[in-house]
Amino acid sequence: MFVSKHNLDNHMWQHKNKRLRPFKCNQCNKAYLREALLEQHLRTHKGLKPFVCNECGVQFTMKANYKRHVEEHNGKRNHACQECNKTFTRSYYLTDHMKVHSGEKPYICGICGKTAATRSNYNSHLKTHITREPVNSEV
Repeated sequence: MFVSKHNLDNHMWQHKNKRLRPFKCNQCNKAYLREALLEQHLRTHKGLKPFVCNECGVQFTMKANYKRHVEEHNGKRNHACQECNKTFTRSYYLTDHMKVHSGEKPYICGICGKTAATRSNYNSHLKTHITREPVNSEV
């Protein structure tokens, strides 16, 4: 959902045919409507993260992501769960949290089949499968 038709129109460009986007990345198949968006994208290939949070040091490639992150430090948690009163800084987090109450577990581990309600729990689980250096038992 968008607050204005202009924002909706800008979003809809993402779904247009890539041939209609004049600014193409020479390192991958992405293309953009505006040159500034291509320049922003190119930072990801270069590993550049010029936007740094003064509060915690997290770095960002895109200014919009940086701004959204900084807002989380202000402590405003305007999205509350009606089931357990837990509060969240973003509506997406609340939506994800509601799966805990509904029992929905859409994330399935491809290695062991364990399911998770949230992407964050799923990602945490995946880390349990990361192999370490083999232990030498011939001591």
